[in-house]
Amino acid sequence: MTNKDVRFADFECVLLRLGFQRKPAVGTQLFYEHTIPETWILLPRYAPDEKVRPLHLLAARRLIAERGLLEASDFDRLIADATPESNAKCAPDEPEALRAAVHSAAPSLQK
Repeated sequence: MTNKDVRFADFECVLLRLGFQRKPAVGTQLFYEHTIPETWILLPRYAPDEKVRPLHLLAARRLIAERGLLEASDFDRLIADATPESNAKCAPDEPEALRAAVHSAAPSLQK
C-alpha cells in the first residue's frame, strides 16, 4: 500500500468504479454497498478534499481483495493513480465509463 495521501473524492470514485453504491446512512456515516453479499464499507463522513485515514484505505483494500473484486495490488494501483483530473468524470450514473476505467487499470478483472 502506498503512503500517498488520498483525497476522499478520489477514494469514493474508486469505490464507485468497483461497483459500490452509496446508500443512505444514519448519522454522520457513509455507507457503500456492493451487489456481492456482505460486501459493504462504512466510513465516517469526509469532506471531498479531506485526506482518507490509512486505516480506512487498508480496511477497504482488504475487504475488496477478500471478496474477489480486485487483487490488492490492483487496488493499490487504482489508489496510486487516483487524482482529481483522472476522476473528474466519476459519477455513479456512468457505469459503462467507470467499468472501462477499472478494466484498463486492472486487467485481472477482465474475466
